[in-house]
Amino acid sequence: MAALDDGLVLYPNITKEVHALEDTREQARPTRQESSMEVPRFRIPEDVKRKAMMASRSSGAAFWQYTLYRGPNDERVKLHYCRSRDTTERVARLFLGEKVLGFDIEWKPQAMVSEGIRRNVSLIQVAAEERIALFHVALYSNRDNTLDDYVAPTLKHILESPEITKVGVAIKADCTRLRNFLGIDSRGLLELSHLHKLVKHANTPDSSKINKRLVALAHQVEEHLQLPMHKGEVRASDWSRELGRQQLDYAASDSYAGVQLFAVLEAKRRALSPTPPRPAHAELNLPLPLAHSDPSHAERTERPPSPPNTSSTSSQTPKPSSASLSACDHEGEDSILATVPPDLVSYTARLSLGTDAPQDTASNT
Repeated sequence: MAALDDGLVLYPNITKEVHALEDTREQARPTRQESSMEVPRFRIPEDVKRKAMMASRSSGAAFWQYTLYRGPNDERVKLHYCRSRDTTERVARLFLGEKVLGFDIEWKPQAMVSEGIRRNVSLIQVAAEERIALFHVALYSNRDNTLDDYVAPTLKHILESPEITKVGVAIKADCTRLRNFLGIDSRGLLELSHLHKLVKHANTPDSSKINKRLVALAHQVEEHLQLPMHKGEVRASDWSRELGRQQLDYAASDSYAGVQLFAVLEAKRRALSPTPPRPAHAELNLPLPLAHSDPSHAERTERPPSPPNTSSTSSQTPKPSSASLSACDHEGEDSILATVPPDLVSYTARLSLGTDAPQDTASNT
């Protein structure tokens, strides 16, 4: 591993990648379409996969991780570890041409809301096929003591763009945390559990199995990527501190699993007959489609539902309170752990200043 003075750590091809970073200042990356992920360019070589499948689970060689993947010319997946806002801005530009990104965040276990941004949004991970970026927010310098010190403009654009699909498990809960602590209103969120349920149960008579209950990332990886995913003590690390190699690999693999799962699940969905539409972006709160759904559903999922008709109030459902809206942002039993009560949202900007806030807790999962 090699380090640069501006807080960037690159793994493994340091010389080649420095030039790539310089190139981002002058030229934009070509846009990749979602359909290009149907046939992934980076794969686990068959001999490597067979060796892992035959290995004992008591050894690390048996588990799925991003380091197993190789590109068309045997190139490895590049890992960027960014420890400053300026470096985050430069590296984030490398992802602007992508249409699908794996996404995850980490935070200090049992962090209290009053502990602020560094403990509650310690690390942001995004992944494309050929590269992964770990943005270590907790280590950014605090020059002006404002939210701007933590939010790189290009990363914010990527997360807020509905044109760039971010995929992950419990992704709405993670993005609620981003909104409450960093003021990032993430859009274009695809919950992999929804796509997994659709693919697995689309042709079964019991449509109730196609629901919004979450399915663990490790379970999906083992079922669709054919190797188990190691979830050990490292998941409970203090992510607000400098990361070691084991933590880097864990965090990188979590986000990279998302982009590889999406490719496999999309290929399986398109192979179904009839082919169901892809689940809508999770922030739109639309029902999951079935194989016999109205074909126009795919178009409807790309825009928010129309506002209710205000000409008559007799049949309208009462508008939820702000507290109810916060709870409705999440699905699954893990979701409440990432919820910040509405009365604390106003404290967001002051948290980075160290101002006292009510003593609620938010636990990492």
